Parts: sequence; structure tokens; C-alpha cells
Amino acid sequence: MLRKRTVLLGAVMLLFGGFQFGDELIALSAGKPIVLASATGSLDALDSKGRPLSPFFHVFSDSSGLRIVMRDYFYNSGPLSRPYLTVDSSGQGVVHIDTKVRFALVSTKCEFLRQLELRISPAALKGVKSLQVYNHDVEDNQSLVVMLSDVKFMSNLLRESAEQLAMQDIAGVGRGC
Repeated sequence: MLRKRTVLLGAVMLLFGGFQFGDELIALSAGKPIVLASATGSLDALDSKGRPLSPFFHVFSDSSGLRIVMRDYFYNSGPLSRPYLTVDSSGQGVVHIDTKVRFALVSTKCEFLRQLELRISPAALKGVKSLQVYNHDVEDNQSLVVMLSDVKFMSNLLRESAEQLAMQDIAGVGRGC
């Protein structure tokens, strides 16, 4: 009887641990974990001036590596799991983003925007020629392919990102669904 209780308690602890820390284990085992610097919850479809919000993708480079600021569609408003980077043998990198698995008896699905910032260290980018973001929540590539090895492409992307900083401002934006 005591052995059955111990096994049952162990199974419950593993299940709870999987829900709580599973994303960390996936990030460590599937690729290189990267930093999720910030993320919003669901955003309203309109900004504070009544203009519609839209997805965007900006890339910035500094001494700490590459910084990606993006706004994209999601279905789940829960916390985001730890993002990670996978790189294939030809140097094509994919940043994986997803929401944490949540246990819920009732769940609603609603499409909305959220904004997030990712930071990738120079060490993680070693050997990466191209980079793309894949959103597992909506099961789709969420960015253009960033050609890290193409100097002209990168200089244009960095310049355009710096010019469009105003798109990042979400001050006064209400909460979405």
C-alpha cells in the first residue's frame, strides 16, 4: 500500500514538474536556449489612437548579440515558454517560440497580437548563416529569413529596423481577448 502511494506521488510530482519546467528541458535538449527579454500578453487590435496594430519584425545588433523585437499573432495568452535556437548542418537557424502548456478544464481560442523581444548571444549565432522565427502556437514561420551572412541584407535590415522604431510603441494599447 505504501509503495503504491509512493509511486502515485512520484508520478504526480513528475507531471507537475513537466508542466512547470518542461519548456526549460525542451530548450536545453532540442537546441540552444536564448533569452526572452520581454513579452506582452494579448494586445487589443487597435492602438491608443484607434489605428489597427499590425505584425512587424525588427532586428538590432549590439555588443550583446542580436536583438529581435517582433509583434505577431498568437492563439494562447498564457506565459511564453523558453525560446530556443536550432541550427541544421547547412547553418540555417530557427528560433522556436511557443506558449507554455497549461492545464485547463475550459479553454478558448482567440487570435490576437503580442509583442516580444528576444536576445541571441554571439556564441549562439556562431556558424549560423540564416535565421527564421517559428511560432509553434500558430504553427507557422513568423518572420522573413534573416540572411546573417549577407552583409548588404543585414545593413538594410538594421537600417529599416532603426527607422521604424515608432511601430514598437504600445503605450495605451488595451488588453485583447
